[in-house]
Amino acid sequence: MEHNFLESYLKKKSTLKDQDMKDRIGLAVVTPVKNEGKNLIVLAKGISRQKVKPALWLIIDDGSDDNTVDVILRLKRKYDFVDTYRIKYSGKYDINRYPYLVKMGFNMVLSHNYD
Repeated sequence: MEHNFLESYLKKKSTLKDQDMKDRIGLAVVTPVKNEGKNLIVLAKGISRQKVKPALWLIIDDGSDDNTVDVILRLKRKYDFVDTYRIKYSGKYDINRYPYLVKMGFNMVLSHNYD
C-alpha cells in the first residue's frame, strides 16, 4: 500500500528520471513543527544533500506563529518532495503531542488524506 501511494505521488508531483524515482519509492519523512522556521531551513539543506531523497517529506505545522509557514511554502516551491499539512493551534500541549503528530502524519501518508 505504501509503495503504491508513494509511487503515484511521485508520478503526479514530479518529472523525475526513472532511476531517481526508483530510489525514492517508499521513503517518507514526517516532521512536526511549531515555530521552527530557522531549523527547517537547516534540515531541508541536510535532506536535499542526501544521495537518496525521500519520495515525500510531509511537514505537519502545529499552528506556528513565526515565519514557519513562509519557510514551508518556499521549501515546497524549491523541492518537489515537500508537502505540508497545517493544524489549527489547540492551545494545549503535553508530552503526548509530538508522538501524536508523528503518528497522524504517517497515517496521512499511508491514506494520502492531506490534500
